[in-house]
Amino acid sequence: MKTFSFTGAKKIVFGRGSFADLPEHLAEQMVFRPLVVLDRTLAESGFREKVSGLLEQAGMGCVIYDKTEPEPPLELADESRTSSELFVASTMSVKAEIG
Repeated sequence: MKTFSFTGAKKIVFGRGSFADLPEHLAEQMVFRPLVVLDRTLAESGFREKVSGLLEQAGMGCVIYDKTEPEPPLELADESRTSSELFVASTMSVKAEIG
């Protein structure tokens, strides 16, 4: 049997009204421009605008990747990897400009 490791989320918050506190929880983790991953259904339901609006109101930017689907084909997985690499590169350039 192959061995593997899994590191879970540092913090999971749930309960009524917890979504409104998202910017505060991100700031605690020193995250100011998160990569938000949504499936198409959730994105089309208006959640994309809700999360981006909440983060924008808090002075945070975000990148939203909304093309996930159950059991994605390898091409979609590669596309999301490329998107995250571009996201990391753009974040690094922003940090370099600030620092």
